[in-house]
Amino acid sequence: MDKNKRTILSRVFALLVIGLLLSSNLPQPTGMARWLGADRAQPASLNGAYIGKVELDYAMPGEYSDPLPPPDPGGEPLPDLGEIGLGLQLTQSESGVEGYVGLEHTLVFTTEHTVRGTAFGPMVTGSFDGTNFSLVSERVSLVSGGKNLMRQFQLIGGLAEGEEKRLVGEYRETLWGYGSQPLTIVGRFTLDWYAPVATDFLYLPLVDRK
Repeated sequence: MDKNKRTILSRVFALLVIGLLLSSNLPQPTGMARWLGADRAQPASLNGAYIGKVELDYAMPGEYSDPLPPPDPGGEPLPDLGEIGLGLQLTQSESGVEGYVGLEHTLVFTTEHTVRGTAFGPMVTGSFDGTNFSLVSERVSLVSGGKNLMRQFQLIGGLAEGEEKRLVGEYRETLWGYGSQPLTIVGRFTLDWYAPVATDFLYLPLVDRK
């Protein structure tokens, strides 16, 4: 990605974070472009392209892995943080899952990897037991608004009840560098399986997670 395009995307990301901190609405996600064909046969595992959205609920100090308390139900009404688009390309080997963020379906990630000429966002790794799964992205760095930032997200969820082509669960993303302590954004994701992905295209050696 050339310098001018990365600068533009970094500014988009900065606007997203500023909007969260100021409790304003987030930019809407891009349109759902098609990936790798239209055959929607049932996947046997987490192999393929998944596209959908994340509905952002609230933000609070802390890291994504912390046991963050939910907002006080008797407190001030939560601001509408809006939603972001999200797409993933995933491959599974036994219970291990790896893949990348697809840049066609999001405004808030930039190129971190190029696979056979195709640009992707952060790498994700995790596991799937046939019902429940967890994925964690790599931690990536960027410069935005003159600040050196880092970001990392986590998805924890499973198959939607009665809808085996749909993944649902909790999204958490932590931002480091905007203030004296990390800020974590919590939301709910819905991702629909869209098409198979050739395993030799996105194959990555799975890490032994003991």
